[in-house]
Amino acid sequence: MVGLALTASVCRASEFAAQVSAFVGAVSGADGWRVSAPPQVFAGDQIFEFMDGEGEIPRACGFRALAVLGCAHRSGASVQAVLFGMDSSAAAYGLWTMRHGSGGADIALTHAARLAERQLIAWRGSWTLILTAAGDPRPADADLTALARALESAIAEEGRPPDLLARLPAAGIAADSVRAFRAKFALDAVWFKADNVLGLSDATEVVTAEYRRPAGRLLVVRYPSAAEARRVAASWRPDAAKEGVRREGRLLIVAAAADRAGVTELLARAAPAERRVRHGGIW
Repeated sequence: MVGLALTASVCRASEFAAQVSAFVGAVSGADGWRVSAPPQVFAGDQIFEFMDGEGEIPRACGFRALAVLGCAHRSGASVQAVLFGMDSSAAAYGLWTMRHGSGGADIALTHAARLAERQLIAWRGSWTLILTAAGDPRPADADLTALARALESAIAEEGRPPDLLARLPAAGIAADSVRAFRAKFALDAVWFKADNVLGLSDATEVVTAEYRRPAGRLLVVRYPSAAEARRVAASWRPDAAKEGVRREGRLLIVAAAADRAGVTELLARAAPAERRVRHGGIW
């Protein structure tokens, strides 16, 4: 078993290196762009060497390794491209939801993408791409978008968002509120709990969103087993007036609202397992 694990690790490292090389080639082939510095790679806990104090969110979403590319445009603009290799396309989508913020504008790339004043954030396959203008002059939006398209073209895998999104009703959803992640550190960024009452870990999957009417939040958590979901449901003592939970096999559906009526309505609106919903603007 050790030999198999080592072989798998070597294969992943080789695949990652090949993908980074493909990114370098894609930048070199983009109109007006070139790679201005050799790529840097950070794997596992090395993320904290690059993102001191900020690496917890990627780790809570399924991070494997990242590559940093310096990119220069003929206009004189410089961009730092941080390319997060996640362990699945759902994880890459999740990191995108945690990082895209509420400002800027949606842009037309192969998957959901957001362009703000100095930054473009996108995802494709098992990769999350964050392109940030480094100083002045700032790249034109069209040039930054062209760089993102070039990087996307180097990713063969199209990718799919988490299937758990099907359990979040689209009606009444608050703009830019959908989040997907795994571990508690990411939950704390959207719904803080002093203790890990939901038993979140690298093995759990979470999607959540805020709602306008009734005002509140829905979370759907998938555990490795029905027994684990049952254990968490039995041990957690939610605020009876403002929180509620329903278990369905490996899933816990959690609602939080200002009063019991809101909690009851949100729980009732959570889509049944066989229904698939496409949320406008978030896929």
